[in-house]
Amino acid sequence: MIKAWKPYLSEERKRLFKGYLDEIWESGILTNGKFCRLLEKRIAKKCNVKCAVAVANATVGIEAVLSFCKEKLGMSTVVTQSLCYASDWLIPQRLGMKVKIADIRKDAAVLDYESAVDADVAIPVWLWGWYNADVEKEYKKKYQFVLSDMAHCVEEEVNADAAVLSFHAVKMLTGGEGGMILTNRKDVYEYVKGYVNLGRTRGRRCEMNGNNYKMSEITAAFVLSGMDFLGEQIEHGVWIYERYYDFVENQLERWVMYIPEDEQHGLWSFSGYLCPLVVDVPREIVEGRLLHDYGVETFAGYSRYVPTDEPFFNGEVISDRLGKWLSRHVVFLPCHYDMNREMLNKVCNALKELEEKLK
Repeated sequence: MIKAWKPYLSEERKRLFKGYLDEIWESGILTNGKFCRLLEKRIAKKCNVKCAVAVANATVGIEAVLSFCKEKLGMSTVVTQSLCYASDWLIPQRLGMKVKIADIRKDAAVLDYESAVDADVAIPVWLWGWYNADVEKEYKKKYQFVLSDMAHCVEEEVNADAAVLSFHAVKMLTGGEGGMILTNRKDVYEYVKGYVNLGRTRGRRCEMNGNNYKMSEITAAFVLSGMDFLGEQIEHGVWIYERYYDFVENQLERWVMYIPEDEQHGLWSFSGYLCPLVVDVPREIVEGRLLHDYGVETFAGYSRYVPTDEPFFNGEVISDRLGKWLSRHVVFLPCHYDMNREMLNKVCNALKELEEKLK
C-alpha cells in the first residue's frame, strides 16, 4: 500500500535531533528555553517578520490573536471561508464572537475578498499551501484586522496583521505538534506572548488573562531538526506534482489537478505532501478511499467544509456554494519524500484503470 503521506524522518535528521535532545536533557529546561527562542528567530527570519511566538499548536495561536482583537480592539465579528479548518470558525465562536461564513474564490480555495462581508476580522485560510501576497493585501483594504491561517505554507512576505503556522504531524515541517504566531505589530506580539504563558508578561507574575499554551523545548528541537531539509523536500514535492499534473492533463478525461489561475503560487512551501485532485466522480467513491482497492491511499477534502447544518454551528452563512462543491470533489494523491518513479507510475495507472471502470 502506497501511503498518502509520511513524515520526513531521515537518519541525518535523527542524528541532529538526538544532539538537541542531549542538550535539553543536560540543561533540565523543558519549556521557555534555548530551542523555543532559536526556533522563533529562525521562523521570523524565514518569513521576514519582526516577531514570532512559539505555541503548543496553531489552534491556540488563533485563539490568542482573536482574544487580542476582542479584548484590546473591541472587535466582535469574524468572517472566514466555507472551506477551512474547524479552528477558524470554532475558536471565534467559543470566544463569543459572531462568525460569518463567506465563499471561496473561483480561482483559488481562499476567502473571496471581492464579495466583502461586514465584519471586523477576516481569517483567510491558505489551503494546500497556496499563498498570494497581493490577494492578502486586498483583505487589508476591506477589514480592520486580518489573521491569516497559513497552516500549510510560509512565504517571505506576510501582509496580514498576524499569521499562524502549524507544525502538526501531517505538515512538511513537523514537530508532531506545535505552531507559531507571526506578526509585525508590537501590540499583538506583547499581548499574545503573555496570553500563551499564563498571562505572565514580566517575570512570574500573572498580569493579564491567559492560558498555558507554550511550546515544549522537545517540540521546538524536533521542528528545528527538520528546517535544514526543507529545500530538498520542496524540490522533491515539485517533481512529484509536475508528473501528476502532466499525466492528468494529457491522459485522463474526468480528473483535473487543482491549480489557481495565478500559477506563481507557493504550493510547496510547507505542504509538499498535498497534491489536490478535483474529481468528476460520485461522492461515495471519493469518500470511500478513491484508490484503496488499487493499493494506493488517498484522503478526501470534505472534512474541511464548515458544517453549517449542525446544531453546534451558530454563525451566519453569507455564501458557501463553491466551498461545499469543492469539498465533495477533491481528493489528495500521495506526495511525500519516499515517493519514487515506480510508485508514481502505480498511482497514475490506478487512476487510469478507475477512469476506465467508471466509463
